[in-house]
Amino acid sequence: MIRRLIILLLIVGCGIYEEENCAGASGGTGVLDDCGVCDGIDGYVAGSCYDCAGVANGTAIIDDCGVCNGENADKDCAGVCGGSTSVSECQACTDQGFTYDCEGTCNGIVEDDCTGECGGNAVLSGCDNECNSTTIVDCAGVCGGDATPDNCKDITDFEYFIQIEMEQQNIPAMSILIFEENIILYENYLGKSNLDQSATLASNDLFLIASLSKVVTATALLQLYEKGRFSLNDNINNYLPFEVNSPNYSTNITFQMLLTHTSGIADGSALDNQYYYGKDPDPSNTLSDFLENYLVDGGDYYNSSENFYNFEPGTEYEYSNEGNALIGLLVEEISGQNFNSYCKENIFNPMGMSNTFWRLDEIPQTQTIVTPYNYANGQYEAIEHYTFTDYPNGGLRSTVIDMFKLLSAFTQAGKFNNFELLTQNTIDSMITPQIPSLDNEVGLHLFLMDTENGLWGHDGGEQGVATIMAFNPTTKVGAIIFTNQGDAELDEILVETYKLGLTI
Repeated sequence: MIRRLIILLLIVGCGIYEEENCAGASGGTGVLDDCGVCDGIDGYVAGSCYDCAGVANGTAIIDDCGVCNGENADKDCAGVCGGSTSVSECQACTDQGFTYDCEGTCNGIVEDDCTGECGGNAVLSGCDNECNSTTIVDCAGVCGGDATPDNCKDITDFEYFIQIEMEQQNIPAMSILIFEENIILYENYLGKSNLDQSATLASNDLFLIASLSKVVTATALLQLYEKGRFSLNDNINNYLPFEVNSPNYSTNITFQMLLTHTSGIADGSALDNQYYYGKDPDPSNTLSDFLENYLVDGGDYYNSSENFYNFEPGTEYEYSNEGNALIGLLVEEISGQNFNSYCKENIFNPMGMSNTFWRLDEIPQTQTIVTPYNYANGQYEAIEHYTFTDYPNGGLRSTVIDMFKLLSAFTQAGKFNNFELLTQNTIDSMITPQIPSLDNEVGLHLFLMDTENGLWGHDGGEQGVATIMAFNPTTKVGAIIFTNQGDAELDEILVETYKLGLTI
């Protein structure tokens, strides 16, 4: 009883001595505003009481012309603040097909400058095209970049090296990009996208990127893996509309085997007849139809000795284009979407890869596709733009800037453009040797391209194109190189490009 009485007295005491607010309410929240008015009482507005002229409780306001005059002056019909042009005068100007300039003159020529000042002389300038900008391109070719003179010397030496390589290897055009995480450190576009037209290569010109396409295809499959749609050691036949079995072996082919090129699926001569020049693949010969005819006994393109290696699946490593095409089909079957549509919805669009296409008929007619070339007997041979039925393994067209967006995600825990492409755990698996007893440079569809520099990536080669891209997961610096000459050797160029990135 005594303890309860003490507590009660304490509570009552606190109530008696609680501080009043400016409205006289005990424990209230009203406070004095800048003009000394208590805003805790209904009818008063919290905040400053000064008008735009600095008068306490004044009535001056900002008018439509941005002037504090308390008169709320408007622009006349000619757009002049406080102007006197009548409505009839404005109508007469309009009837003649004219408009008013910023000074209110009918059919006048005085305009606002980039700051909004009528008749001002501020202009869009600088490499960033901002108002009165003095920003310039540094020696690395980056607008507003901070490359130093020492960097510039490195760049000069590098560009001389590239010039020599292009001449010695007869490369008509080359796109180069170096990045660190989400920052482009250097980019350059050299040579001609079309020799006959003498067309200078531009940054948004599209290259066929050959087997770099496989990185996109594997990424699509691994996105579905992250959603729990399958396990890497699952039998792929549980997800296909037909069964794929290696002749003479009963071992099931798994997703892991496809991703590590140990499935035993080979690239037979039937593939030579699956190219379409100047057009997209025949819609009647779908990816699913072709692969069934190629991989299932009795199919139109089936040849057990050509289409499969003679080893038990999972026991040897042999690079497989058709194994990757099968990954594309598995994406279709598991997602329920056409492969092209899946990539657009889940990779290209959210990553901002607006210059990346699987199909020729989706490329804007105004966009340049770099012409592929073969070089033989001292002559360049132009190759008509082409596609192929098993397109997921090499049929993508893109730019180095778009592929930077993809590869950048691999250096940023799987994220780019506020979008999570893959998780860090999946990326770690892709750049971890998966079959060390067979080949310690093979991850999940990525390869250790250069051991000394720790570069993980992929290269590609097709008729008239050679490409390569890689990154170091520790330095987070990467390099991407596209060319339009099928016999170009890019390994040394990749290493030198990466080393330049470490100096910029």
